[in-house]
Amino acid sequence: MNLDVAHLRLVVAVADAEDLRAAAHQLQLTQQSLLERLARIEAAFGGALFAQGGQYLEPTPAGRYVIGCARGILDALDGLVPPTGDPGEPQPTQ
Repeated sequence: MNLDVAHLRLVVAVADAEDLRAAAHQLQLTQQSLLERLARIEAAFGGALFAQGGQYLEPTPAGRYVIGCARGILDALDGLVPPTGDPGEPQPTQ
């Protein structure tokens, strides 16, 4: 399985959400679809990224690592296109 931006956004949304219902709503998916996609992503990484912690999903150590990497990648991608939408305008570096 090749991971794409949608997969990274799903992992981050699950990590940020208070519960699966909120993550599914944010991503405009059913909970079942979200769980199926998450299972495929976890299979690609070879293990669980989240563990059930009561009614919430808690990131596993591997999940915390993947979430951190995903955030960095998404931040970098978001920085490629300026807010004006004109890719010809350079953005100031931080």
